[in-house]
Amino acid sequence: MVPALHAWQAQATHHADLLQSQQQVAAQVLDDAVQGIPDCIVPDGILAGETGMAIYHHAYRARLLEVLADSYGKTEAYLGSELFQQLAARYIAAQPPRQRNLGRYGAGLADVLAQAYPDNSELADLARLEWALRTVFDAADQASWDRQSMAGDDAEACLGQPAIVHPTVSLLPVRSNALAIWQAIDADEDVPEAERWPQPRQILVWRKGLQPHFRSIAEAEAAFLVALQQQGCSIAELADAWGGTPALPDPACLAAWLASWWDDALLSRTVPSDQAGVSATPTASLVGLA
Repeated sequence: MVPALHAWQAQATHHADLLQSQQQVAAQVLDDAVQGIPDCIVPDGILAGETGMAIYHHAYRARLLEVLADSYGKTEAYLGSELFQQLAARYIAAQPPRQRNLGRYGAGLADVLAQAYPDNSELADLARLEWALRTVFDAADQASWDRQSMAGDDAEACLGQPAIVHPTVSLLPVRSNALAIWQAIDADEDVPEAERWPQPRQILVWRKGLQPHFRSIAEAEAAFLVALQQQGCSIAELADAWGGTPALPDPACLAAWLASWWDDALLSRTVPSDQAGVSATPTASLVGLA
């Protein structure tokens, strides 16, 4: 028992020393500048000591800057590289990664832009649009209703299915013409002047097959989709509840929305597990509609 106890104590001491060393190195990397070297760093060698720490200190920030520039390419183009890098450096200093997957790093950059430029809502809106398009990849894959499936006797099943909104669908409130700015940058065209609105409007973001899509959406249609998402009810139930009210005064509106939703694959279809196909991994191509 005694040798085993000694071995356990040695192992525990090793783990404690390792944790302390990791914390010392992390503190130096996250600090604004390298100030000395931790005791655990070998003081000699080609890249040892303060030289090695300085290189790692720079490489850490450079890698995170690459990640942010990749996620927010249109935002960087709109701001200009110099200003974007300054804001990104501020974000990196305040928000170190807390997940192993760097693809999820940068979720709060839009908030930094909103705080730095409260009178320029297009900056935060553009960043939020880019992040929404990035994160739509992570939404669950699921079969959707389309016109072909509706050609049979499935219309009643579609209209009666609860939790009908596809899991890739999200609504993004904006107070500017960020959508038009994104499209102009993407097409390498003249970027329009920023327009700022007192009341938010909605951008619909979703993934159809392997491609992220987005488009502007009218307030009434957005409200209907949000109600479907939040209440988990069926289209038929919500239509019965809202029919004849200011929210849905004309059934023809719902008919037009349904046609669009079927074309755009916005409605999830419950498929038995033995009939579900293998999902493909989404690609990075984007489709934006005004």
